[in-house]
Amino acid sequence: MKRPAASTAGNWLWPIVIVLLGVLLIIWLFVPIGYSATEANPKQTPSSEWTTAPEEPAVPVDLPDAPIRRVPAEPATGSPATPAED
Repeated sequence: MKRPAASTAGNWLWPIVIVLLGVLLIIWLFVPIGYSATEANPKQTPSSEWTTAPEEPAVPVDLPDAPIRRVPAEPATGSPATPAED
């Protein structure tokens, strides 16, 4: 029994698919997705912990004279907490 001849398009289909997959594999190996050589590093601002104190006059701050009360720690219950009286 004689095997039917394949068409000319069928003869070129698999070699083209294999070459394209090879090209995609090479691109994937040498140029990872999401990597850009032109991507600039973000500008890092110095920490305020390491900066020097300002030499000009500071901003005036007026704090209220509020009494400080200690509230004893109570275990969590279903009733609302009541502030401690001095």
